[in-house]
Amino acid sequence: MIDVNQGVNPVINSIGNMNTPIVIVDNFSLNPQEIRSHACTLARYQPDESTYYPGVRALLPKQVIVDYLAPVLKGLYSIYAIPERLKPAPKNSYFSLITTQPDDLLLVQSIPHVDTVSPYVFAVLHYIDEGHHGGTGFFRHIPTGFERLTAENEYQYCEETNRYMGSHTAPTGYCGKNSDLYELYYQIEYRPNRLVIYPGNLLHSVVVDETNDISADPTNGRLTANLFVEFR
Repeated sequence: MIDVNQGVNPVINSIGNMNTPIVIVDNFSLNPQEIRSHACTLARYQPDESTYYPGVRALLPKQVIVDYLAPVLKGLYSIYAIPERLKPAPKNSYFSLITTQPDDLLLVQSIPHVDTVSPYVFAVLHYIDEGHHGGTGFFRHIPTGFERLTAENEYQYCEETNRYMGSHTAPTGYCGKNSDLYELYYQIEYRPNRLVIYPGNLLHSVVVDETNDISADPTNGRLTANLFVEFR
């Protein structure tokens, strides 16, 4: 289904104090309209009850997952120093749309998050809609300085966050800028047909454009493909 543009040159940026590599591939697909058409006409969206994603999602067909991941897996080994003994396994993969209004968000949806604390799970994000939308932000936890969560520092992160929440007004609405608790240190701009890859344990969030992003209509909402791959 996906005709990958073999002529693109991925850009690798090292971000934050940890110099964590992220991969940005513009003009990823030669047939983005076909992907968009499938997402708009064939996908069946429903609330994601397994995560706190603030919207609706539709499972990606298996062949689409293969088409997305096959071209990038080999390069991830060298970029992220993944041990060769570990083999890639796709995890949850969806078309996604943001639908939750800011006033209806849970606290956990109003702060940056990680997808996992595993060092070898990676998010693959494809911006599909052709409109103007908010991108993706990466955040530093100010009390600890943490940019990535691990099994070793997760407890300290939670303790310091809970301590802050106990003496401050809880955040509301979508996060997307600096606060007393989180520093937005890097932001990826939304561009149609841009593919982004980053470790799932980086603190991150959608930087929501409340004017254009919140819609259950895949023809004009912030339509993305969200894939995850674990090396184990």
